[in-house]
Amino acid sequence: MTKRGFFVLADLTGYTDFLNGTRLDHAVETLRYLFNNMLEQIRPPFMISKLEGDAVFAFAPEGELDSGPDLPRCA
Repeated sequence: MTKRGFFVLADLTGYTDFLNGTRLDHAVETLRYLFNNMLEQIRPPFMISKLEGDAVFAFAPEGELDSGPDLPRCA
């Protein structure tokens, strides 16, 4: 069965360069803060479906959003 809806991919741009150019003890805390902030910004009707490396994948089923302009309020 095919599901239709909206898909959001949020990732930390520059993740690898940041890790390569920063002391690990500082990088870990900064990345934890940024990643947690990304997670907090994804709101219903979006559901987090997967975490992969520095990326968050989220999905909202078709019919849960009125229109495209609603997207910035949710994610």
